[in-house]
Amino acid sequence: MHTALAENHALYIMNHYGLHDWTFKFTRKKRVFGTCYFHLKEIHLSSVLTECNDVAQVHDTILHEVAHALAYINYGETGHGQLWRLTCTQIGAEPKQYMTAKAVRVKPKYYMINSESGEKLHSYHRLPKWHKEIGLRFVTGKRKETLGKLQIIPA
Repeated sequence: MHTALAENHALYIMNHYGLHDWTFKFTRKKRVFGTCYFHLKEIHLSSVLTECNDVAQVHDTILHEVAHALAYINYGETGHGQLWRLTCTQIGAEPKQYMTAKAVRVKPKYYMINSESGEKLHSYHRLPKWHKEIGLRFVTGKRKETLGKLQIIPA
């Protein structure tokens, strides 16, 4: 969905549910589709994920974040608890904590692998600052298997 359409749609929905003093912003996040900041009275949407997902997915994400705002205003609920799920259902959002399986995700640019086994251990959207020290690093809980065997490769 184009970001300009998504912004207009978000502002319309926010206005419809009485969030007149709330603002809407885009982020460049690649793993988090939407965020509700209660203390700032802001709803954020990832422009990257908005551009690569369809209208239905973006609409549901906007409703998800509006439900957070409404659950906070009406009940003081700040998470994905029962009152948030109730609010989601009431406004027509899917009451799930994470992006649905249908959502298009951004592919990472790098993987951390075990050079010995080839196992992918982590993914990154940009090169970690410590990538030059990869030989000194290990995966927590797998020190013996990964110390000195980690490698960062392009995806």
